[in-house]
Parts: sequence; structure tokens; C-alpha cells
Amino acid sequence: MNTIVLVLSVTFTTIIISLFLSWATEICRLKFAKLWRILLIVPLVIPSYLAGYLFVLFYGPKGEIYQFLNNFGINVDMPDVYGFWGAWLCLSLICFPYIYINLSTGLKLVDRKLEDASRVLGHNHFKTFYRIIFPNIKNSLFGGSILVALYTLSDFGAVSALQFNTFTLAIYTKYRSFD
Repeated sequence: MNTIVLVLSVTFTTIIISLFLSWATEICRLKFAKLWRILLIVPLVIPSYLAGYLFVLFYGPKGEIYQFLNNFGINVDMPDVYGFWGAWLCLSLICFPYIYINLSTGLKLVDRKLEDASRVLGHNHFKTFYRIIFPNIKNSLFGGSILVALYTLSDFGAVSALQFNTFTLAIYTKYRSFD
């Protein structure tokens, strides 16, 4: 059950993040868009175990952010990064490029004349997105979502670093019990 909830929540979160970021880099006139396109795919080269470890190192109960704030006399109780919330956030931040790359390509292929025609006919941004853009990018969105769901399902590194029991961690534990 933990695995299914994690897969669905990470997939949904990465869809939202990727829609926003691909829209910002491909449709809006974002400054330094080429640089952003490169920087947004960097999480693909970070192993999930390293990402989980860095997540704990910075945001953990006695992590770097806690120590930084404590040096300035700000005493704050850091939220617990272990468990579902930590695994969800960590995996969402390292998996979104799978959908982002697909959506960016899909948005580049949408004919801007169709979007302009929709706006001239009086449709608002939401209706234009729903009727014109979404049908053109739904395959890209679906393909990226499948990649994220399968990556989350098979991930061992981040969930073990963040101490969240999933299917892969259970398999590893059973395997180690044979020794």
C-alpha cells in the first residue's frame, strides 16, 4: 500500500511541477530559457540514494539548515524528513525531468495558430489549454508519467535513505534475511 500511495503522489506532483516548468520555458518569454532548460534536467544525473542522503543532510533534524538558522539564534524545529513526506518530496524533485522533457517537446510541437484562433474566438486561457493544448500534449504527458511511476516503483536508494518501507525495500530485507 505504501508503494502505491508513493507512486501515485510522486507521479501527480511531478505532473504539476513539469506542466508549470515546461509552460514557463517553452510558452512564456522566460529570461535565460536555454539555461533553464539545461538546469532543469540536471536531477537526472543524481543517483536517488545520493539525493536522499543530501536531503537528510540538509533538511534533517540536525541538518545544515537547522545549524545555519541556529547560528543566527533562530531556534526552529525542523520537520521530520524520514518516512513518506521525505520520500515523496525527494523523489518528486529528482523525477520531474522525465515528464518535463516530454512536455517541453510536446509544447514545441503545438501549432501556435490554433492557440491564437482559440483566443480570438473568446476562449480564456483555461479553455484554450483544455481544448487545444492538452489534446496535443496528452501522449507526452502519459509517456512521462509512466516513466516516473515505474522509476518510483523501482527506486531503492531514496526510500532506503529516507527510511520509508516500499516494495523494493521489502524485497531487499527478505533477501538479506536469507544470510
